[in-house]
Amino acid sequence: MVTGHSTDLSCQCHQVKPGGDIALLLGLCKRVFAADDAGRPGGQGVIDKEFIAEHTNCFEEFEQHVRSLTWEEIEQVSGLTRVSIEAAGDVYVEAKNTIEFCGMGLTQHVHGSEDITTYVNLLLMKGNIGRKGSGIFPLRGHSNVQEQRRVGIAEKPELVPLDRLAALFDFEPPREHGWNTVDACQAILSGEARAFLGLGRNFLRAVPEQMAMEEAWSKLGLTVQVAAKLNVNDRTNWRVAHLEIVPLDLPDGCVAGYYPELNPLVPLSHHDQSSKTPAYNPVPVRIERQG
Repeated sequence: MVTGHSTDLSCQCHQVKPGGDIALLLGLCKRVFAADDAGRPGGQGVIDKEFIAEHTNCFEEFEQHVRSLTWEEIEQVSGLTRVSIEAAGDVYVEAKNTIEFCGMGLTQHVHGSEDITTYVNLLLMKGNIGRKGSGIFPLRGHSNVQEQRRVGIAEKPELVPLDRLAALFDFEPPREHGWNTVDACQAILSGEARAFLGLGRNFLRAVPEQMAMEEAWSKLGLTVQVAAKLNVNDRTNWRVAHLEIVPLDLPDGCVAGYYPELNPLVPLSHHDQSSKTPAYNPVPVRIERQG
């Protein structure tokens, strides 16, 4: 934006068929095996056999599975041609170091674990784990996404230790099934949902059918966004005032912090210089000796 010129982010771009990630990754692995079979000048192979022998298990079974796959199978499931997959594989073969980035598109479906396992296997083939300039880089969302699960927020009550929570906090938690993102969108579109409470994120920009959702969003009776900055969610329905983070005074003697935001390398009294917001959600306490 400053220079007025575009920046090349990639040398290739391939549109994978939905659900075809594993097939693509196995195709890349197949290309690595083929390149290793062909060898390099000087007799050096592509696959890091020493790394595999020392740090992996069941490599022979993995190799047998990959080699047994046909390119016709891989093309059909991935939605890409063999030529395209081999072109991408050649970039990986020739790279000295590789960092693989993966977003929630790989994890947020029924084969998410298998996706990441196959992704890691591709890295392991060339020893691209545990050394400088290599590894897997998961691009995750806001901390609320992970932390809400840790404290028992889920649409599936059978996944939450409800009996334990009831005993710890002396209340009866709801046991009805809730809505996931798709269910919530359908409820908003149909008018069944009348209110929305959001903890960070930009819900309207993270879901499909954005135009239909924005139109239905304005018909909600109540929308509350707890966020650090304004986004599309906040500008679409102004019936209720926006809740915004404001600077807080941190009393002397505060000895409690909120995990995971608590950072032992940053003083408890630290405030950001630009936004003036505190580094922590403080819980002021006073400790006094009794009797």
